[in-house]
Formats: sequence, C-alpha cells, structure tokens
Amino acid sequence: MRIVSYSLFVPYVGIPHAGGEYYRRHVRTLRALGHDVTIVAPRTGMNEEGLRRTDEPERVLLVDPSGSRGARIADRIAALLLPHELPPSQRRAILRTAAVRAAVAEADLIEAHWAELWFAVRDAADALPTMLYAHDVPLQRELRWLRTAWEQRRPRKVLWRAWRSTMAALTRARSSDAADVLVVLSAKDAKLAHRSPRLRPPVSIDPPLWPPSEVPASEHAPPGRAARAAPSAEGPAPAPTALFVAAFHRRENVEAATWLLNDVWGRVLNLVPDARLVIAGAHPPPALHEAAGAHPDVVVTGYVAYLESVYAMSDVVVVPLRAGAGVKFKTIDAMLRDLPVVSTTIGAEGIVDDSGRAPFPVADGAGEFAAAVAEALRPEPGAADSRTAAVGAWARDRYGEGRYGEHLRRMLAEAQSAHGATRRTHR
Repeated sequence: MRIVSYSLFVPYVGIPHAGGEYYRRHVRTLRALGHDVTIVAPRTGMNEEGLRRTDEPERVLLVDPSGSRGARIADRIAALLLPHELPPSQRRAILRTAAVRAAVAEADLIEAHWAELWFAVRDAADALPTMLYAHDVPLQRELRWLRTAWEQRRPRKVLWRAWRSTMAALTRARSSDAADVLVVLSAKDAKLAHRSPRLRPPVSIDPPLWPPSEVPASEHAPPGRAARAAPSAEGPAPAPTALFVAAFHRRENVEAATWLLNDVWGRVLNLVPDARLVIAGAHPPPALHEAAGAHPDVVVTGYVAYLESVYAMSDVVVVPLRAGAGVKFKTIDAMLRDLPVVSTTIGAEGIVDDSGRAPFPVADGAGEFAAAVAEALRPEPGAADSRTAAVGAWARDRYGEGRYGEHLRRMLAEAQSAHGATRRTHR
C-alpha cells in the first residue's frame, strides 16, 4: 500500500522528543509491513536536520511556506486567534505543493500525526481512506494550564489560558472528525476525544516503545541494584540516583523539573542524604540550570544522544508532571528497562495494568512523592527488584513493536472499510 504520512517532524535516530521517536517507530513498522511511506512535513531547522539523518531521505517531502511579509503577519495573527492550528502559510503550502499533490494522487491511504494536521486528511478524505493520530487531547492540556494559572492567581495567564481553552473546545470537532479513523494512544484519551455520532469511535493503540532490535540484549535493563551497589577497587558504590528524562522545550516539563527541585528534592535528601538527581533532556532553559545550581547533588545534562547510559546509572525514574495531556512515553520507557517509577497522576495517565491500576507508585503531594522516591532509592531487598522486573516484562509485551504491528495491520484494514458510502453521504 502507498501511504502519504503528514507529520510535524521528520523522524531520525536520536530525535530529541518522545512524539518524534514514536513517529519514527510507527513509520518503521509500516515499512516492515511492506508499505511504501512518503513523509510530508514543513521545512524547519529541525526537519532539515531530520532529512540529513533519516533512513530514507528520498521518501521525505519538505514543504516551504511563503516567506512574504504578509504571510508572516497572517501567521502571527493566526497564532493568537487559533493557537492549536498550523500557521496558514504552512497549511497552504502543504495543500498546494505540486510534489505533495502528486504523491497524494498515487496514494492508497492518507494519514496525519498530531491534531494540527487534521486539514491534510480532510482534504483527501473524499477520495481516499484517511487516518488521524491524535498524540494527546489539546483541550485537556489547556484546561490544566488554566487551572494552574488560576491557582497561581495570575490574571493575565488566566485570560490567555481561558482563550486557548475556548478555542480548543471550538475547534476540536473539526479536527477529530476529519478522518475515517481517529487513533488515540490510550483508552483514557478515547473517552476524552470528540467524535460525531455518525462516525466510528476512536481507536486506542499502545505506542511501539520497545524496539529490542535497537538495544543490545545486555542493555535491555540496567545492571541491577546488586551490581551497582557492590564496592569495587575503583572506589565506593555509586550514590543512589533518581532520573528525570524530558524534552525541555515543553513548558510542562520545565515546570515539573522546577517543582521537583523546589518542593520535592529537599524532602528526598532528608530521607536519603546521599541521593543524587539527574535531569536529562534537550533544551533545558537557563532558569532550570540556575535552580539546579543550588543543589550540589543535582546534574542537568542537556541533550543525551544515548539515553541508555543515564538509565543504566539510575535507581528510580521520576515523572513529576503536573500539566499536559496524552500518554507519557517517558514513564513507559522507564518500565521497559526494569526501572522503578514514581509518578504523579498526570504522568501515569493512560498506563494501567490488567487490574486497571498504574503498576507503580503514584503521588501528587510533594511529601508523598518524596517518600515514594526515597523508598525506591532504599528498597527492601529482593521483593522490589522482582516486582519491578515483572512490570518490565509486562511493559515490553504491551508496548513492543510486534504487537503494535498487529494492531496497525487491523487499523489499516478498518480505515479502508470505513471509507465509502457513510463518509461520502455525510461530508
């Protein structure tokens, strides 16, 4: 099958955010199933880097938006009026570029990733089966930011977040109803997603976050507490280490790290005085470096090309998110590597085991969160390791590429069957 895939990002090994990494594995799975995938994305600095580093650059079309002064002004106005939409210049370029239109004319199916690209599948939906992958729920994210602004008693932020929430509510119908099949990444998001009664319910699929082909067998999990705690001739055992991995161009990750440093970490040190915290991820702002500088036991690494190195030196992964929406891949990544996890409710959303509960401690108060981190850093021997290993085995099965491929094959067939008389009648 020939598939045109619209994306905000060109995927490549080492892309510094979870959404791009999921999309990379998604495209790889499609190609492993025998499909011919052409990626369409706006031309940006990051996507030019992606074009240089992607596996199949000849299957990527970068679209150049208008650079005129009028287009730039229109984009700025649109960013205020429609903050969840792609800039008008990029939208026009994507729909009108000759190479893209030629690829669509030869395609058997159109898909788009991220809700901002809903217009691309809607444009093709009369002629072809279409799928839209909603990586999160913008309305939920905006309402949480609005609540935070209200709690902080910041009137200007309240007004801005109220406006963004209103626009997310008004525009979500046309985005989520644009495709034959709407795909979300958890059952929780399926319940939140808007869907017209005349269309099929959203399809929930677990993202493919476990690629054993990319990680040598000896590195599937950290070396273990016993190995890390054992003294060596080179010196004392490493300090018990907590890890927070995130892309810090996203505000919710910066605020999570700030809360962790200001409200939680001192409480952890009261319980585990020799503990160490590593904050890893691209684009940490100067304010985060400054906040971390007050703690000699905290390291902010910046971008890490090979995250297995920081996972291997850690005893627990913390996910202190207090805003955002969608499934948090950073939480799953830790479970996949047999590491204990401590998360807030938001960091655990959409991740439930067979009993319907999160398979790790969840706490929202600073004291409770710190106590759970301390317990993970100083666990009871034996029981904690076996429990964490069982959770890791469950996660590798649920979030493996093999299972994702099976689900994807069924969803592609569903998109083809959903396209037809019902869609044509009601457009």
